Amino acid sequence: MGLFTSKKIVRTLLIGVRTAEDTKMLATYNYGMYSFVVEYDNGSRELVEVKGNDPKAKEYLMYLDW
Repeated sequence: MGLFTSKKIVRTLLIGVRTAEDTKMLATYNYGMYSFVVEYDNGSRELVEVKGNDPKAKEYLMYLDW
């Protein structure tokens, strides 16, 4: 496999949701973190954790395997 070959997502599985928080500028911000198992077309898998407002989260949701 080459260094710059792209992997395409075949399916994802949502395995959990948790809350997280960041403290910035004297305030605390709460947000959701989503954990996905992502399977690619070459058979490899990875565990990914993204914020709910991250554009990657929307991409992973499109490939959810019900």
